[in-house]
Amino acid sequence: MKSSGSIPTRSSSGGRYASVADAAAQQNTEAVNEMLSQGYRADGQDSDGNTALHYAALFRLDSLLIPLLTKQARPDIGNNSGECAVHWAAKSSNVKALEAMTGANRAVLSMRDCDGFTAFVVSAQNDNCPVMEWMYLKGVSLEEQDDYGRTALQWACYKGNKKTVQWLLSRSASIVHRDLDGMTALHWAAMQGHTVVAEMLMEVGAVELLDVPDCAGETPITLAMKKRSRYLVFAFHKCQVFNFLFGKPYLFQNYFAGLFLCLVAYNIIIFAFVVAPGIAARNPDAVMTWSTLMGLSLLLWVQCLFSDPGWLQPRTIHSQSHLLGIDPARTFDVDHPIESQMAHCDSVLQTLTTAFGEVSEVMKLELEQNKYNYQRQLLRQARKRLEEGTDPRSPASHELQPLIAPGFHQNTPRQAQLDRATVTLHERERAAGDSLARARVEQLLLQGGGEYLTLVEKGEFKQVCVICRSVRKMRSHHCKEQGRCVDRMDHYCPWIDNSVGLGNQRSFSVFVVLLLAATLHFYYTVFLYAFDTVFPEISRGSFGELLQALTSGSLGPELRPILVLSTALLDVFPVYFVGLLVARTVAYMMVNLTTYEVLVRPNHVQRRFPKIRGRWWFFQGCGFRSALSNCIGFWTLDTSGDAAAFLGSPQDTRHPSHDLLCEPKNFSAVEQQMTFLGMVGIIDPPRPECMDAISACKEAGISVFMTTGDNKATAEAISRQLGILAPNSDASKKSLTGKEFEDMSETDRAQVLSRMMSDRGCEGAVFSRMEPKHKQIVVKMLKQQDEIVAMTGDGVNDAPALKQADIGVAMGMGGTEVAKEASDMVLANDNFSTIVAAVEQGRSIYKNMKAVIRYLISSNIGEVASIFLTAALGIP
Repeated sequence: MKSSGSIPTRSSSGGRYASVADAAAQQNTEAVNEMLSQGYRADGQDSDGNTALHYAALFRLDSLLIPLLTKQARPDIGNNSGECAVHWAAKSSNVKALEAMTGANRAVLSMRDCDGFTAFVVSAQNDNCPVMEWMYLKGVSLEEQDDYGRTALQWACYKGNKKTVQWLLSRSASIVHRDLDGMTALHWAAMQGHTVVAEMLMEVGAVELLDVPDCAGETPITLAMKKRSRYLVFAFHKCQVFNFLFGKPYLFQNYFAGLFLCLVAYNIIIFAFVVAPGIAARNPDAVMTWSTLMGLSLLLWVQCLFSDPGWLQPRTIHSQSHLLGIDPARTFDVDHPIESQMAHCDSVLQTLTTAFGEVSEVMKLELEQNKYNYQRQLLRQARKRLEEGTDPRSPASHELQPLIAPGFHQNTPRQAQLDRATVTLHERERAAGDSLARARVEQLLLQGGGEYLTLVEKGEFKQVCVICRSVRKMRSHHCKEQGRCVDRMDHYCPWIDNSVGLGNQRSFSVFVVLLLAATLHFYYTVFLYAFDTVFPEISRGSFGELLQALTSGSLGPELRPILVLSTALLDVFPVYFVGLLVARTVAYMMVNLTTYEVLVRPNHVQRRFPKIRGRWWFFQGCGFRSALSNCIGFWTLDTSGDAAAFLGSPQDTRHPSHDLLCEPKNFSAVEQQMTFLGMVGIIDPPRPECMDAISACKEAGISVFMTTGDNKATAEAISRQLGILAPNSDASKKSLTGKEFEDMSETDRAQVLSRMMSDRGCEGAVFSRMEPKHKQIVVKMLKQQDEIVAMTGDGVNDAPALKQADIGVAMGMGGTEVAKEASDMVLANDNFSTIVAAVEQGRSIYKNMKAVIRYLISSNIGEVASIFLTAALGIP
């Protein structure tokens, strides 16, 4: 229902706009603020049902978010199409609006429009995987379904959104899930003829689904034939054959690597059986040289094929064979599509538990969340059956909907049962989502992704790769063919079926040079073969025999010169291509550029070359010394000069001393005969009230430990200033670095902590240079010693320890969202003394409760005893 605004006054902006939404639609922030101050309703809707929050999210009017939400604007109000402001924020990639609208209740992220689309599914349709990654870290399910049971992966495959498909597969989105029509993601990709998407799916195990029919009896191969996509049909059959023979659908990710091997094999056969026998007697060195060059080329090809080009992160896309089961077709029942897939979820969890013994917490929660997605579909069908006047319960032979079945009575209204089940489901979904968000964040932090997590939370998606979960380096690039980021990526070479980057650039350069040398030397052996074998035969009159054999169709030995000549003509194309490749590699080596940088010209290249004009623009400012230096850096993998070359000022305006100061090795030579002018020190002083708070903790018998990432000397100085360590005490037994503590054995750690706790009420302890895992170790071992551990923190790296502690306390003002979600309590004023006051108040309450209980027992024990004895003895 639309809400109406207040009655406008003549002097207000309301005279121009009927509602706050109309003013926001015109992006008039001043009018919106004025109308809100005059009492207009913040959630007033325009003629299309949109609210001001819709337009603030769409147009990125961030200054309106807080005023609107403060005035109780609701982000869950849908427009005429059922879309709420969260949908529009997802479409515009407005992470700030998403955080502001859903921070108090993440369940709003799963609001659905009239078609059942959530913001996550809408983002998949729009190929917006960065926003999907943000929602994923907030606990959104990968398997959210619309009203037809279609997931984000199925919609991405239908749309052909390759990047989103790659991201979903990197997060293990299920390829086995089937919508209400029985179609998998592979069915949708085949129906639309998206070859690249289909190949991505088959690479993770979807090749087993090629013969699986949907509810209409059509397999992906049948759908591809209907689409008349012959190449896709051929690819499907080829993958089936390769999967049967080799256990995987591909030997190489493209056909060029196989074509290269065939061409090399053909050259080897011609040389070994035709050319070499004809020249070996007179030119054995030529035969040996070609064989050596070709052998080394093949060895380097194999090395380049399996080499690490400089991956920034481990592979994130893995096989999903564990989801397929023995027979993928039997995991889906046409009559009961939802119930059968819920049962399959249970079987997958049991299989994984049996196979691996213990399943990760993230996987357990994701499977649980997926079951809730199916239960939502069951509830929707139940409502539909209720509208039709039939029993709302599932007609399946084995009831799998505990939200409806328990407590079912004929006298209870069916609509009330459905409403109660819906509320219960929403509560469970929200609890599962919160738990899953924490588990995903903790897993990411344990993998060292703290910086990545911070950038994603801020919406700085250009600085990260959401598929690889890595922070982008200046010269790194995501290789879409392999789904991974490569440091200093040059290009993806289909001939070696691998990327060329910092890790294998030297071996690739040697490979192409040797390959060019081997091909050119082949022409030299052909020349020798012509003079040693062919021309003498022609001089002896064999040329007429050759013509007679050609006309009669009976070729024997005369076929050999023709084969050699055809091979030489065929090798013209590889020589031309490899020659250009060698020239390109040498040219880019001299100017310290990659092929990707020359083609795309990213910002750092434009900064280095401000005048990008002409075909050879990258040779600007290239001299002999710089070319030699760049070549040496290429072969020594020295990247220390990249920051100065690409991020510094352009070369024509650079100070003469700039290059000298860019090299740390020159510092000692420069810093000579200098005059001391002064020294500047920077300190972040502790709050004055913290000293009194720590003193109160000592009096209360509470040991205070400082865990920080700062330098050891800095941490000790601050701890003495706060009173954690005594001014003149020996800090060697009370101060450790995280590395020192980690290198200890379990026994030594326990002894150190026991010794630190023995001075309870006198001194605390200091841990410096602490990483997240170090803080977790300290908390874990203190709990093992039966200590009640309270942990305070504000950063992303504090989240694992906050979660593990008995009481996690986060900072409300300066703390990150991750720390707040992982903690049990949030301080509104970020003041340590507040914790001490809370402990004092809590102990006072506990003491009073014990006194009351003692008084009640002592005063009532006589009364209770007399009544009990009277009843037992039967005295009236």
